[in-house]
Amino acid sequence: IDTFYKKSNVNIEKRANLIVNRYFELVGRLYDNGARKVFLFNLNPQQLAPRLRAAPKEDRDRFAEWVGQYNEQMRDQGQEFRKKLRRKYPDAKFLIFDNHAAWKTVVENRDEYCFKSVKVIGDGGCDSIWANDFHPGFEMQRVITEKLAEKLFYNELF
Repeated sequence: IDTFYKKSNVNIEKRANLIVNRYFELVGRLYDNGARKVFLFNLNPQQLAPRLRAAPKEDRDRFAEWVGQYNEQMRDQGQEFRKKLRRKYPDAKFLIFDNHAAWKTVVENRDEYCFKSVKVIGDGGCDSIWANDFHPGFEMQRVITEKLAEKLFYNELF
């Protein structure tokens, strides 16, 4: 990630569009080959990671723009994909889990989830969201996984 968001000449919107287009191409192949229940998820607010918090503001802003653009493309293309999918495979189920929103809920209500700070790096337990300067710890992964499981079962994907 460091090489992408640091003063890169990459057009963020075009790059996100290219990547998400490819994802949906591959997901289409899954359905064409018999899959009937597939879920994807968007990006969490990675700019909250200690590594990115320590980066210059310009880099943080660019990375936040990347996450936003990727998530927007995922949402928009996902809606179109779902429409096409229903016509082609009426029995198919497809979900995009809003990982970004789930993270924001936990971060904004961290006391309810036992996290002391979004800035602390710890052992990944209840005291800290982060296991290291970029990756979430075990407890954060558990909380998000529970939110994902609720969504999957609610939408009868599994």
